[in-house]
Amino acid sequence: WGPGCLPGQSEKAGDKCNPGEVIPADLPSEMITAYLDAASDPEMLRQIAPIYHLQYVTAPVQIHSGTADGAALAETPPEWAAAVYEALQSAGKEATLYTYSGQGHYFSGADWTTMIARTADFFDAELPSE
Repeated sequence: WGPGCLPGQSEKAGDKCNPGEVIPADLPSEMITAYLDAASDPEMLRQIAPIYHLQYVTAPVQIHSGTADGAALAETPPEWAAAVYEALQSAGKEATLYTYSGQGHYFSGADWTTMIARTADFFDAELPSE
């Protein structure tokens, strides 16, 4: 995972960029430079990474992670889900982690159905209708 892709870059071409975030070609060069500098600054990344700000979490959290996620540069390694879950637990926050063997970043088949059912049940329990 890395900074967004500039026009013409792609993860498939071996560029170290996140294709989920494409930097518009018409941005002023100063903004592109500032973005790329921030994306490679460990202190800046620490300041914006959610795992360092869990004290602000006030609602239960449900995490779904496939064990095969993270195979592509733009995906999220399953270790990240486990780390966030453990950090939430350590911070005294209510959290649930579900893992799905062999699933990647995008779920399919029976696991997708299970994930959607769990998510719907979670919302029904946590966001009751009036």
